[in-house]
Amino acid sequence: MPRPIDIAALHRTHSNLVGDHPELNKQMASIYLAIAILDNFLGDDWLKKFVLPGAKVKNVLTQTESDPTSDATEQLRLVDLAEVMFNLQPVPGFTNCIARLQQGDIEGTLAELDLGRMLFINGVPLRYVIPEGTKGTDYDMVVQFKNGQYGCVDAKCKVEGSSFSQLL
Repeated sequence: MPRPIDIAALHRTHSNLVGDHPELNKQMASIYLAIAILDNFLGDDWLKKFVLPGAKVKNVLTQTESDPTSDATEQLRLVDLAEVMFNLQPVPGFTNCIARLQQGDIEGTLAELDLGRMLFINGVPLRYVIPEGTKGTDYDMVVQFKNGQYGCVDAKCKVEGSSFSQLL
């Protein structure tokens, strides 16, 4: 179970980064802060395996250091994931998303977190669901509508590099 991060810890870490490395510009400080957040939730081994240059398992989060445009996009994805993880900490079942990321389910879990972010910032009560492996119960989250009723929600994504399916 990762340690929760509060806003004071975030400010301290940022101050330490800037204080220890005055040469850092705001963009690099944000990237280092994002990596610190991801390290807290997912661990150093996960970062080495999936994210940092030379990662063993390539995915949409892997930092390739190939060209400035790609670097900026890859870094933005890291900052975005860190922001989503920080903000969704209080959502019930959030740790299930962390577990799936740790197991290497990157793209699917990113879609769930992004959908959760959209619901969360709009004040929609939600909780992530633990997959059971049974058809009809393996939706990603439960949301509460304004009328008090609950609904099941399933996030879908298209893995980067694959072609689109034909619509029915």
